[in-house]
Amino acid sequence: MLARAGVPVVHPLPAVGRNLQNHVTHFLSFSLKDNNTAPLNWATAMEYLLFRDGLMSGTGISEVTAFINTKYADPAGDNPDIQLFFGGFLADCAKTGMVGESRGNGSRTIQIFPAVLHPKSRGHLEIASNDPFAHPKIYANYLTHPDDVKTLIEGIKFAIKLSETKALKKYGLKLNKTPVKGCEKFKFGCDAYWECAVRMQTGPENHQAGSCRMGPRGDPNAVVDHLLQVQGIDRLRVADASVLPAVPSGNTNAACVMVGERAADFIKQRWLSQAYSTGGGDVSNLLTASETRHAARPRAPWQ
Repeated sequence: MLARAGVPVVHPLPAVGRNLQNHVTHFLSFSLKDNNTAPLNWATAMEYLLFRDGLMSGTGISEVTAFINTKYADPAGDNPDIQLFFGGFLADCAKTGMVGESRGNGSRTIQIFPAVLHPKSRGHLEIASNDPFAHPKIYANYLTHPDDVKTLIEGIKFAIKLSETKALKKYGLKLNKTPVKGCEKFKFGCDAYWECAVRMQTGPENHQAGSCRMGPRGDPNAVVDHLLQVQGIDRLRVADASVLPAVPSGNTNAACVMVGERAADFIKQRWLSQAYSTGGGDVSNLLTASETRHAARPRAPWQ
């Protein structure tokens, strides 16, 4: 791949760009009666500006999530295989901003979208050319493993059952049964229809991970070691979701923060230990002039 792009190989690591994975979902849309939620107007705007409270202070039901085990979940583990995300129920703008103004037909739309937490499908990415500003080639390969499709369909069925519970029925929750384009030949709601629907309207989360997989030194399927160092290259580390061997059972933010904190510790440990071993405990020899004027922090490996 590098040779085709005209890039000289410094160190061969075939696993770079492989093992790409992501949580995938399908969006289900529901309508509900909305007689109790006020629209955005000058009163709700002032409530936020003065007290940081009210409709404008939230993000609707996207603040809600749920984890469930489908029948395909690993019985030996305790990790759910579906996460439910919710969207909608945000404050809507009134046309004039006047208090008490009604909105449309008095209904609104919300979404429930189940996501597969342990996808078995794997993709890859590669450079398109030796131009560092050129977009890479990304082959996501979503839903190429049949088990991912089966799990997602179970998540869809659960979301629909959830909407039909007594607690939610009182809000008039109603599934939008408009067929997904390209799936009209299937009866709405059957497994064949949902398999078509998830393939025609696949919703990828922004949870990409795994393309610089961590593993033991010498592992041909790994890129970085347990210290986040690129195997075979000194002073080069990767610190983001790409080092995770498998995408986490949920949102990736906390895992990425953890990886970043560990990387900072590893870097400081290396450079501070060198300072103490060569400079008699004085770390100033690791710092540039500008760094010395600010915080006494060790120089990054690439410096």
